[in-house]
Amino acid sequence: MKLFKTLSILLLTILIFSCGSDDDNSQQQQSTQELLTSGKWYQ
Repeated sequence: MKLFKTLSILLLTILIFSCGSDDDNSQQQQSTQELLTSGKWYQ
């Protein structure tokens, strides 16, 4: 039971820290509609 509790806490800790937000707001992302209507098409 002690091993199960330790593994559960370890797994929960890993899940909490791995779900962080890594968004980089310095780059502006365009939607598909904006890309299609902008006149600049990239392959």
